[in-house]
This record gives sequence, C-alpha cells and structure tokens, in this order.
Amino acid sequence: MARNTFRQFHMARFPGLLHVFRATLPHKFGVFVTRCYLLFGKPRRMPTAGGMQSALVRAIDGAERMQLSFKYTSPVNGKERLYNFDRALDEHIDVTAARIAANVAKTLNKKKRKQSQEEKPELTVDVALFYDDVEVDRKMPNNLNKNVWRPGARLRVGDAEYVVVVNPPTVSSMRLPHSVMAGSFICPEVKLEFAELAACRFVWYREKPQATPKSDGSDSGCVDELGNNEKSRRKRKASKDESPEWEEIHEGYLYSTKDEDVGHRLQVVCFPASNDVASIEDVVYTATTESPVYEAPGFFPFQRRQEHTHTKTPSDRFRVMSYNILADLYADSDFSRDCLFSHCPPEVLSHDYRKPLLIREILGYNSDLILMQEVDEKFFKNDLSVVLGQHGFTGQLKVKAGDAPEGSAIFYRTSKFKLTAQHDLNISEALRTDPLCEDLLEKLHSSEALEEKVITKGTALQVCVLESTDNSAVKLIVATTHLYFHPRAPHVRLLQTMVCLRHLHRVKTSYQQQGHSPAVIFCGDFNSSPVTGVYQLITTKHIPSKHADWFAGGKEEFCGGIELEHQLDLVSVCGCPPYTNFVPEFQGCLDYIFVEPDRLPIAQVVPMPSHAEVTDLTALPNKLFPSDHIAIVCDLFWPKSQPR
Repeated sequence: MARNTFRQFHMARFPGLLHVFRATLPHKFGVFVTRCYLLFGKPRRMPTAGGMQSALVRAIDGAERMQLSFKYTSPVNGKERLYNFDRALDEHIDVTAARIAANVAKTLNKKKRKQSQEEKPELTVDVALFYDDVEVDRKMPNNLNKNVWRPGARLRVGDAEYVVVVNPPTVSSMRLPHSVMAGSFICPEVKLEFAELAACRFVWYREKPQATPKSDGSDSGCVDELGNNEKSRRKRKASKDESPEWEEIHEGYLYSTKDEDVGHRLQVVCFPASNDVASIEDVVYTATTESPVYEAPGFFPFQRRQEHTHTKTPSDRFRVMSYNILADLYADSDFSRDCLFSHCPPEVLSHDYRKPLLIREILGYNSDLILMQEVDEKFFKNDLSVVLGQHGFTGQLKVKAGDAPEGSAIFYRTSKFKLTAQHDLNISEALRTDPLCEDLLEKLHSSEALEEKVITKGTALQVCVLESTDNSAVKLIVATTHLYFHPRAPHVRLLQTMVCLRHLHRVKTSYQQQGHSPAVIFCGDFNSSPVTGVYQLITTKHIPSKHADWFAGGKEEFCGGIELEHQLDLVSVCGCPPYTNFVPEFQGCLDYIFVEPDRLPIAQVVPMPSHAEVTDLTALPNKLFPSDHIAIVCDLFWPKSQPR
C-alpha cells in the first residue's frame, strides 16, 4: 500500500521547497500528528494571524486527553524540530507547561553538549500561555488544560510565539493506489478530521525522469507492470536513500493520468481545510504511489460498445445503464482468489486495479441514469460520488440491511433530472410489517424454515422518483435491486420480487392520485434467468401456485405455493442475452432493465461484447473486464403521452 504511516514520512524535494521535516511519532498520538510539515519558498497557503506559527491542539468532545504539536527552532544550531505532547485534559497547565519546557530544554542541551566540550550552564526554556494578551496564571487551581487551551490563545516557548489553533483541519490518513494505469482517473483515499473534502486543496506531482527512468520494456505485461516484480523492487531499494525530484502537474482532488506519466510515480499533497477554517500554515499531508504509472493493456472490449455511446443523448431521449460492479468485499478475499475467480490474477482482483477501470467504463457510456449493484460504501463516498459529481451527476446509496457494507446506487444527470422523492424499502422488513404483504407473511407462517430464510435477508429495493428538468410533468419511478443469490432459492426471489412489484405499484398509484402519470423503470441483478419464475412474474404479471420454483427448497421450505399477480406492464429492454454474468462455474442472464414499453419507447440497445472477447481470458473478471457482470445499456424516448 502506498501511504504515509503514523511513523514514517518519505523525504521529497518539490520546486521551491526549503525544508522537509520528518516526524517519527509515538502511535498513541493517533491521527492528530499524522502529517508532514513543509516550508515553501513561495507558499500558497493561508498564514496564521500576525505571521506567527501555529500550536495545534486536538481535543475532541468527550475525550480525556489532548494532543499538542508545534515546531521550535533551536537557538543553538538554528535547526527546526517538531514537538508533540499527549496530556490529560484534567492536568493542570503548570504541569503541562513544565513538561514542554523540560522536553525542549533537554533537546537544546543535548545539541549544545555535542557542539562544545566545555562545561557550560544548562539552558532553560520559559513557557507561558496567554489569552487576550493576559498571561494564564499557572498557579490558579481551575486552570486545567481543558479550560485554558482555547482558540486564539498564544503560546510562548522561549523567544518563539505561536497562535493556538484548536481542532484544526487535519488529514488522519491518505493513500494512493499501489499502482496506477495510464488513461484512468485517480484520487486519494483520504480520511479527514475537522475538515471538508470540498474545502481541501490537492496538488499533484510527477517524479522527474532522472529519478525513475522509464521502463526499457523488460517489465512489460499488465500484471507485471503493476509494480509487483523483482526489478521494480530492486529499483526502489537502490534509490531509497535518494531524494526524488518532482514537478507539479495538476491541482484538484481528481487527476486523469496521461501517457507521459508512464514510468513515473505520482504524489499528491493535501492542504486540509474546512468551510470555516482555512488550511494552517505549513501543515500538509502527502501520499505517493509505490509503483510507477504503467501503460494500459491494449484495447478494452467496453470501448467497442462505447462506439454506440460516444456522445450524450439528445433532448428527446435519455440513456440508462444497469451494472453489478462486483463489490471489493466479494472480489478481494481468499475465497474469491482461490475459488470463485481463481482464473484471475490477484493483482487484477484488487480494487486498486478494478476501480479506475470501472470509473472509465461507467463514464464512457455517457448515461443519464446509472444504476449499480454491489457498490461498496467507501467506493461510493470516496470515488463514485466525487468523480461522477464532477461529470454532472448526483447519486444516492441504499445499503443492504445487515453487516455487509455494500448496496445499490442510483446516479442521475442533473441537467436532465431532478430528484423529487425517495421510497426505498427493506424487503424483509416490509414482509414482516407492511399491510401490503400480509397475505405473503401468512403463507410464510406455514413453513418456519422458509420464513426464517426470507426475513433474515438484507435485500433492499432502492426507489427514486425523478422528474425531467425540461418538463416537471414528466416523472419517472426509477428502481433497482439485487435479489438473494443462492442457486437453490428461486422461491425466495419470487417472494422478494413480489414485494418489489407491489411497492412500485403503490408508489405509482400514489402519484396517479395526485394527477401525475409516472413511468416505471425497474433494473438490477435479479439472480434469475429468463426461464425462472421471477422473469415470468415480471413480464407476464402472473405466476401459478404450482410453479416449479415453489418446490425448490424441498419439503422444509414449501409454503403450499402462492399464486401471484401484479398490475405493471413490464418488458426487458435489452431482451435476454445468453449471459450478463460469466464466471468459470456459471454463465447466464441475470441482469435486466424492465420498463413500461407504451410509456418509454426503446430508442437503442447497446450491443453486448462478443463471446470471443468475454472468453479470451477464460472468464470474468479479468484485466479487460473489471466485474464478473456485464453492463447493460439502452436509450429510451421520453414519454410523449400522459395516460392515467
């Protein structure tokens, strides 16, 4: 992992850089002191009041301890050092001040003894704290740390003065991917404290050629180029004591890697800030890619599909994409590497590799509605929301119930859509408590095993009601789900589907009663092939009580069969391709975009990749396909009529 840890910061030489301070810090200081201090010849940052340096105090509400950090220049040799203290908030200021004085004096006297063999008196350091230009009385009983370290106070250490900044904007951790592909988007994975991402400033640098020569070709090959080869390790080891030189290439949270980056490491510098507090002078945080940027592995099959989507849709239509993007939770595990996706190199299963490919593919379809399943919470927050946000989208995440931190996401292009309401649903909760599902629950009571299986699943239905920005009378009910996966549970998926259909019909009816006429789009990974009861129920509006799927769970999970009907007219826009999921042990059509065809005429269906492309590297995922599913994409015309 390419990251700055609590204990080590690498040395870097930027243009105009005068000094870089290294901090080797006790682990107990935690996130507060995880930072680099840099002094630039021509700094672009917010100075503190009066040009004074800052004494940074971290004191969280409810905590028992505080952390103090400041830099001090030695009058003995002119060198600057970072001092860090971890003190109890109930400790008296006199004790804390004495500790500060003792630590600084100890360092000064140690350096003095090294410089001179003559016996000279020990140096002492006076420490005082001021508020409103009045010195804090170190003898008053109530002057505890929690009462005296306030914003705007001044700390004097010897001849140096500092303005006290309490809970300054801070980066608690930041990392870049281990390896980065040319032609992809990259952004740091950053955790902030007392800061807002939008207020922070990010500056990107590329290592200069003489520091890391470009590859001579001997390291070629997609996986080898991820930096996991012996030659790259030898290069890094040979130059670990050298100070690389860097050139500034970009400013902003998001960077799109270029061909000229190939063979060079990248570094990002963060100046943390909040909406209320500007970045503090000299406080920055850096993260560096461990390996140089590598060339993309040739042509991606999704690029051929994107020949049909190279422009945005005209005003009379909109584009929909549904995509199970394979959550990192399921891809990067021992079971996935050894069993599910054993055909795929571990480096390619890594989210560091798949993430930029997913973003590149998603953006390339130029969709207006993006519906995804298996979306990691972190990926949604740190990457998708940011990248898609910069491309004109706003999105919502619906996490499944339970412990798995993944779910579905709906993004919409704000130039075409406006969100008016959300009607998300936890399916198992609806089965237990929703009057609309009373008959289903009653049937479930006849099989304790089936009832237990159904109501313990975290499956969710995400529903957004959108209206056209050009015509507020045009409304869409856009929904996505990811049904229970087990191959021997089609009866469970039938029940989950029925709950979804009833809820969507209820939402539609509620808008019709208000004089509107919304059209329904129902997408997702239904984990059901076209021959199953789920597909039959959705497209024919009926499933008999004797359908074979009701018997799939054996006697223990048989509830007597349920005849199901619904009132939505739905068809699969993309039809039933041979497969939308292709793994070594299974190939089949599981993903669909269902619409009301009379309301939303089909303008275009983006062709699927060829079988040769899918099987070229055995199965999915692989270095050319970032997920085990294939995105399905179509263009729909806006509703021209408004039937009731």
